Amino acid sequence: DVTDAVPCLKHKFERVEGPERQVVWRAQGKDSKVDTDIASFLQSFRASTIPCSLLAWVVVDVVSTTASSDAVALAVEEWDTLLGSKKPTAADVDDLARRHQLLEGKWCIFPNSRYVDAVWEAVARALPKMKRAVSAKVSTMSPEKDSHVVCVYTKNYLDLDEVEGVRAELRALFSEIVVVDETLNPRGGSRPPAEEEEHASDAHREQTNARPSSSFSGRMVYKPDLYTYLDIYAGNPYRLRPSVYVCKGASKGGNSRPPTRPP
Repeated sequence: DVTDAVPCLKHKFERVEGPERQVVWRAQGKDSKVDTDIASFLQSFRASTIPCSLLAWVVVDVVSTTASSDAVALAVEEWDTLLGSKKPTAADVDDLARRHQLLEGKWCIFPNSRYVDAVWEAVARALPKMKRAVSAKVSTMSPEKDSHVVCVYTKNYLDLDEVEGVRAELRALFSEIVVVDETLNPRGGSRPPAEEEEHASDAHREQTNARPSSSFSGRMVYKPDLYTYLDIYAGNPYRLRPSVYVCKGASKGGNSRPPTRPP
């Protein structure tokens, strides 16, 4: 049991049972004491060494934003009804999100196991001081692949200022670790290119053939939680992109611009 293994941290985290199998460190607020308080937690739960058979996620929470199970059930029911009458669009998903207040989403970053601890520590330490991000988590070690995903959550994926703000904070945060392209590309069209499907899938695959001088590609994709509730994954039959925003990978070029959404 993780709690017994690290008894000094019993008051610092919660072990969550069920399919999520996560250990959670809850910040007491956005203050300057976070760096000291979180140090032992980060040292004890390293994503590169914890097997996914023990824990699936290591989590840092500032604001709890758990979706209402009733709202999710109603949204899924309406979605199923919609599928019987038309081919769904991204606008249909957005409408469900607004009406049921299922607006949370996350930026997903894909470091390999060599760099995941450094990337995750940077995110976890910065999170309580970030202006718009509310929670973050990192996947643990899989025996089948050398890849992880770090998810950084925002409250409202339809709030472009919020989404762009977190993207910009992450870019600044990773400036010492990776070279990240400044251009954020919104979704468009009905079918994602194969490259985008690969990075946006819930398998969290990240190619690990980057040059030794780079920790990972720097690519980030943004996926609303509602897409997960509605089973909108890569290769879905509706031909919807599983991610709604894409921040391209390492590049020396590009001008910074805020995200926009298609009409």
